[in-house]
Amino acid sequence: MHEVSRRAWGLRLRRTKQQLALSLLLMLPSANIKDVGVRDDLFGAEYPPRLSLVYASLGPSRYQCKTQGQVDRYSFLVRLFHPLLHAGLSRRTNILNYASDRFLRHLPIVYVLTVIGRTEGDRLAVRGLFIGDDVECFHRAAALSLKVNFETLDAPIRKAVVYLDPHEFHSTWLGNKAIYRTRMALADGAELIILAPGVKEFGEDKDIDALIRKYGYCGTPATLEAVSANADLRSDLSAAAHLIHGSSEGRFTIRWCPRHLTSKEVEGVGFEYGDLKTVLARYDPQKLRYGYNFVDGEDVFFIPHPGLGLWAYRGKLLGRKA
Repeated sequence: MHEVSRRAWGLRLRRTKQQLALSLLLMLPSANIKDVGVRDDLFGAEYPPRLSLVYASLGPSRYQCKTQGQVDRYSFLVRLFHPLLHAGLSRRTNILNYASDRFLRHLPIVYVLTVIGRTEGDRLAVRGLFIGDDVECFHRAAALSLKVNFETLDAPIRKAVVYLDPHEFHSTWLGNKAIYRTRMALADGAELIILAPGVKEFGEDKDIDALIRKYGYCGTPATLEAVSANADLRSDLSAAAHLIHGSSEGRFTIRWCPRHLTSKEVEGVGFEYGDLKTVLARYDPQKLRYGYNFVDGEDVFFIPHPGLGLWAYRGKLLGRKA
């Protein structure tokens, strides 16, 4: 099955200081923090189903612009109601569509979307390029992305190993894709091992980094309590959203193996720590193939590019326990 990336890039808007990468998120959130709220007929007769893979990037919080407060608040609500929504499950109706039609129609917004797939030779290839100024552009890209990317598994993963390219991932802020792109596929009590040779910090800037170090990835209830009690976190809801998004909510173990962070630093934010050199000797990314590998008597699911896909256990989508 092909692995796909779908990114939407919005051109710079007038009167803003940063480039906004916008993808219309099209599923209303669910209050359930461990399961995805989709209808039981997802795998029914209709194909493609009314569920599409999307990814929305609203720009790192270190940039300040007139839209940042609204972006932070929306990001926080998305993760609060459903930590999987930002990762990409989407319905084709949403308040953002209404806002775009009602308030942004006068702006020259053009969306450029790519669908990236993996070939049989394990190389990456462009599967589609979609350019347009309305939601139809997104719908067509999402439909293709669903066909070549959204991977459903018949059984939950007990152990997953995710490799983060050191040229791309330097922080847990970005590297937590390994968590939110795989959480729907992981079994209760599973272990997620993240190989992170390039990760040297938690946040993409010193302020976010400090907040992550202070409050940690402790789950939704603890984060909400911290937001309520602390002005610094309350004033940066993008950080609070990220802390929720990067937690397993106690359902599975997350073991970070960074080259440039100490065990004290990693464990201090709520993760388990693994020595990168030791773990690489057992799980060598150069030898592992995408998908299941049999290593030392156990099945290990290997993902070399977490940002290019979304994985789910079929039973989880249908409301069954992993």
